[in-house]
Amino acid sequence: MAMVAVVGSLTIDLMVRAGGWPDRGETIVGRDVQQVTGGKGAMQALAAAAAGAQVRMIGRVGADPFGRKIIEDLARQGVDTHWVTEDSGSCTGVSVILVDDSLRQNRLLVVHGANERLSPAEIEAASASGVWAGVRVCLLQSAIPLETVMAAAQSARRAGAVVVLDPDHPLSLPGPLLDLVDLCVLNAGELAALTGRTVASVLDARLAACALLTRGVRAVVVRLGATGALLVDGNHAQHFPAQTGAVVEVAGGSDAFTGSVVAALAENQPLEAAVARARIANALACTRGGVPSAIPCRREIDGARAPR
Repeated sequence: MAMVAVVGSLTIDLMVRAGGWPDRGETIVGRDVQQVTGGKGAMQALAAAAAGAQVRMIGRVGADPFGRKIIEDLARQGVDTHWVTEDSGSCTGVSVILVDDSLRQNRLLVVHGANERLSPAEIEAASASGVWAGVRVCLLQSAIPLETVMAAAQSARRAGAVVVLDPDHPLSLPGPLLDLVDLCVLNAGELAALTGRTVASVLDARLAACALLTRGVRAVVVRLGATGALLVDGNHAQHFPAQTGAVVEVAGGSDAFTGSVVAALAENQPLEAAVARARIANALACTRGGVPSAIPCRREIDGARAPR
């Protein structure tokens, strides 16, 4: 049973598409607006479920229509939401995403809301109620309180789960947390922020990843965009070329990548095989528009041809 537990953020994404970004004091007219379930935790839970894992979600939403929509959307895709709690004292997290169609880039404004109130006590309660039963991989992000991330890593490790961390914005991670991380999955900018090193090439990424290994992490996977991905552990470094395809939108690609990695690890696949599959999931997501609908399913990932 490929069981994954995801502990992370849950938001409603209000995605506005336009032909550019407004300057200060300027008003521009958008082309479209969408309201979809988002947040790093939710997106990666959906991606892991689409890639074939059974997924349990631990998170917090407001007691409002946005929160109910998130729970319904996750459950509809097969994610177990039993451990998603409703907070009557806070709003559901919201991300306002402005997409520049001409540049295929986006800008974000985030209100964390109830995500900031996910506490270690809720991790303890979830643990006591059996959330870790059968779980092989625990996936964490950093858009929830750091003490809660730490509590989840400790609890998952005690239960025998592999701990995977995808820090979704640059920050300083304490040594005691990194000591609990079996695998850190991150992009070049996040790696540079965590290590204080320039990451402008595959070699830079390898050196920075090695520096992160000295801080306690057991393995590092760096997403390098069009350059592919790099796996570094205590034994070797391996570069995986990017899967080619016509890029429509990059939003969702990184979450498809990480979700695919943890789904494969939950099936006891070697890390090298997990990364090879993940770069295919990433490429498929980037060739489509719309999030989370861009996330590929297991059949699509298996059917795609990897580059030679």
